[in-house]
Amino acid sequence: AICGAMLPLFLFSAKDAMISPPDSSSPIETRHKEGSSKLVGIIFFYIIMHSFSAHKEFRFILPILPLVCVLSGSAIRRIHLMNGAKNRRRNIIVTTVFMVLLNFPHLMFLATIHQRAPIAVTEYLSEKIEADSGTNSRRKFSAHFLMGCHSTPVFSHLHVPFTDIETWTLDCSPSCRGNASATCESEVFERNPLEFVQDSYMFGDGVTGDEMVCGANCKPLPDFIAIYDNNEKVLKPFLSSVGREVARFPQSIKGLGVNTKSSIPISLQYDEMILFQIKG
Repeated sequence: AICGAMLPLFLFSAKDAMISPPDSSSPIETRHKEGSSKLVGIIFFYIIMHSFSAHKEFRFILPILPLVCVLSGSAIRRIHLMNGAKNRRRNIIVTTVFMVLLNFPHLMFLATIHQRAPIAVTEYLSEKIEADSGTNSRRKFSAHFLMGCHSTPVFSHLHVPFTDIETWTLDCSPSCRGNASATCESEVFERNPLEFVQDSYMFGDGVTGDEMVCGANCKPLPDFIAIYDNNEKVLKPFLSSVGREVARFPQSIKGLGVNTKSSIPISLQYDEMILFQIKG
């Protein structure tokens, strides 16, 4: 997956480095093959060692991407030299066009659609809070993100000058995950979102105005609550009783969004992030 469109080139270069016999008549090619063999060995050793780790994340293998690019570039060089100098210019043009056409759709998808919601919701919140603070001179707001582990880049994106924004994300810290006897907030929420909300907030029933009793860690309702649409059916009655939906943010192409962090096979898929503004 990390190779993307470079996978055929990487495999070609790896095969050439590890299987094909060296050209003894060319010292430069011999040194080149030795260097390529070392890079291939480093890549596979790195992948194998990380395969034994209990905690696996895609970002952990990103350091080998530059090495993959080097080997892919080596494969492109060999392709250019295959037909001699006469066709080299044509080979360069064909290879360049081929790589651009293969990578451009991925670039556009990753830059504009894929997992866009976490950044889009914080940008929207910044603009909304800035507008509200200018209208009523409020200087303190709160936003809660009821979703899985590491779902939003809150502190790097949610900033409004001269305004205090209190945020809450569900705990999935290393101290929690490393304790076999503890259950992280994110896991409790995934198992039963409605029960988690009822234990976390003090709110009325939306009909009679009677107040319900929440758990020991009861919190006041915030100004904004964000959820993913996989929990919309369960949580919307509650959220609609205490506030209103103000925006939706696409997370992926509809039907392709998958929560890979969840170990619960039910309601794995989510395509949008939904933001609710709670009644003041």
